[in-house]
Amino acid sequence: MLHSLGNSLTVRSDTFIVRSIGESTNPLGEATIRVGFEAVVQRVPDWTDPSDPPEKTPLAALSEINQAFGRRFVVVALREIDL
Repeated sequence: MLHSLGNSLTVRSDTFIVRSIGESTNPLGEATIRVGFEAVVQRVPDWTDPSDPPEKTPLAALSEINQAFGRRFVVVALREIDL
């Protein structure tokens, strides 16, 4: 059965690229510096609060921190980008 579905199956990606640009201005309103960063962020199975095991589902009684923030994210890579 999976052989016939194999070409249409896709893996859910829990890796994200986040890009950010920051600019600083002097008191006269002129831009003095501009910088950009790119972060590769990955969601991992662990909860933010390690007191709950990773296999515990969101429907189960989780700690307040895990109810508010969910799964943990890890920054895998960070680099400065050209603007």
